[in-house]
Formats: sequence, C-alpha cells, structure tokens
Amino acid sequence: MMRLVATLLLLSAGALAGAPVDPNDPAFVVAKVDGQAITRAELDARVQKELSMRGGKLADIPADRQAGLAWQVLDVMVTEKVMRGAVAAAKVSPDEGKVDQMIGSMKQRAGSDAAFSEMMARQGMTEDGLRDEMRFNTSLEQLLQQKFSAQLALDPAAALAYYNEHPDFWKREESVRARHILVLVDKDATEAERAEKKKVIDGALARVQGGEDFGAVAKTVSEDPGSKAQGGELPPFTRGKMVPEFEKFAFSLQPGQMSPVFSTQYGYHFLEVLGMEPPRTIAFDEVKQRIEQLLQGRKRQELGGQMVREIREAAKVEIFLTKPVEPAAQVPGTVPALPSAPKAR
Repeated sequence: MMRLVATLLLLSAGALAGAPVDPNDPAFVVAKVDGQAITRAELDARVQKELSMRGGKLADIPADRQAGLAWQVLDVMVTEKVMRGAVAAAKVSPDEGKVDQMIGSMKQRAGSDAAFSEMMARQGMTEDGLRDEMRFNTSLEQLLQQKFSAQLALDPAAALAYYNEHPDFWKREESVRARHILVLVDKDATEAERAEKKKVIDGALARVQGGEDFGAVAKTVSEDPGSKAQGGELPPFTRGKMVPEFEKFAFSLQPGQMSPVFSTQYGYHFLEVLGMEPPRTIAFDEVKQRIEQLLQGRKRQELGGQMVREIREAAKVEIFLTKPVEPAAQVPGTVPALPSAPKAR
C-alpha cells in the first residue's frame, strides 16, 4: 500500500512539474471557468483580435500598459465563457433569421461580398467568426427574455412621463433649407482677382435666372466642397449656424426666392431658399416610439448587467495571472448588448 501511495505521489508531482509556470508560456493556463481552461495563447490571440478590430496593434500599446490590457481582455473572456455556459445550460437558441439579416445588411453597406470579406480580414475576423458572435449575442437576448420577461415589460405610462419630464428636448428652433453657389476668394486676393471671381459668380446667377437648373450650375461652378455634389443643397440649419451675411438672406427670403450675389469671408455666394420650418414643439405622438425604444434599451442594459453579475458570481472562476497595478489600455470587450464585465474574483 505504501508503495502504491508513493507511486501516485510521484505521478502527481510529475504532472505538476510538467505544467508551464511561466505566465508568458503559450500553454500556461491563465484562468479556469467551471474547470474550462483559458491558455496564454488564447489570451494573446484575443488581445491581437481586439486591437485589429480597432485598427491597432500591440506595438501601439506602451509596454507598461500591456499587462493591464491583457488582464482587461481576460476579464472579458472569462465573462464570455461564463455566459456561453449559461446559454448552453438554458438551452436557448440563437435567432438565425436576425443573424442572417444583420450580416446581409453589413454586406450591403460594404458594397459586395468581396469588400465585406476584405473588411473582415482588416479587422482580423472571418464571416464564420462574426456569425458565431452574433449567434451568441442573440442567444443572450433570449436568455435575458427568459429570466426577466416580466421586468422587461414597459409601463404604458412611462413614455409620456419621460416626455413631460424633458420639455426642452422637444423644442425645435426655426430652420431653413437652402442651396447656394460659392466662388471662393482668397483673403489676400488683389482687386483684379476679386473682380474676376465676381464675374464668375455673376455669370452663374445669370444662367440660373435665365432658366438653367440651379443644381446643374452648382455642380459645374460652385467651389463649396460640402454641397457642390448635391447641387448646392445644404442640410437644414438654424440661426447661428451660418455666417451673418448668409443668414441675412436665408431667414428673410421666402421659399422659392433667390438672393442677389453677396460676399462673406469665404467669397461670393448667391442662394435660393427651398423651405422653412417654423419654431415648434414636437408632439408626443411623433416621438413616442423613440422614447419607448430608449426606455426599453435602458431597461435591457440594466437587467443585462444584473444577469451577468448573478451568473458570474455563481460560476467557479479561477484567475492565475497576477493583477497588474498599472492602468490598462482601453480596449472594450466583445460581449455586445451587455455592460462591462465585473471584476475578476
């Protein structure tokens, strides 16, 4: 019996001796979640991924902050592993239709499948990896609904109460929609140069007054880079947003009326007023849906944080890295729709 015990002790000691003790060894176990190991190699790969997704690299992070960054990312990985375990235990299913819709929208915004793949590659991701994360996120949403269905229900009176508590949010100043043509004049231009510029703007005004399309003339003559491609049209603006000379005509003309040529610090302009919106207070019915979405989002965020804290506290989490004392470089985690992970125990 003693010989058997001695043999077992020797085997146990050998197993322990074979485990990496250097925290920088790729095989070193940096954490365990309910017995599941996270290795240094996995942690380093995740750090690189998080940085790549934001267009950075580890060399951009000061050496004295890299340990803090690794700890921060590990904290997120632990929480993610805890929550993946909770999703599996609860047997909730991802919303495949929603995942397909989100990826389809991203491809559409990218312009093509090839452009989408290039974008993913720049961020150190693949479509399969992105799909997995989205499936996980929709499963978390299902888990949240399962655990807090009653609390997630919105009080019908809450939106109106929020509207009444924030009266200034719904006030809108008088605004104008206008389009203009600008010929730039350098502040150090000579009188002769100014005269040449004046001829150009006067010629453009004559063309529009003679029946040519304002937008077409603006695209060929105007030198305002912000509106030229839009035929001179500007986003709606309120008082105080434009230089005084511009506002003088914009707020005094009626829709359809055109100003004479005038000068500002930028050069020579003329403008046409396209429409006006008088000052008003937005009615509750116009913003009811937006307010409900805001309040629902806040409630989901609050309850999501509560769910993460409760599930993580119940999990067996072991961290084998020494927590650094220096501040971490800020790289957010990837457990979307949930607040920041609580501190590792």
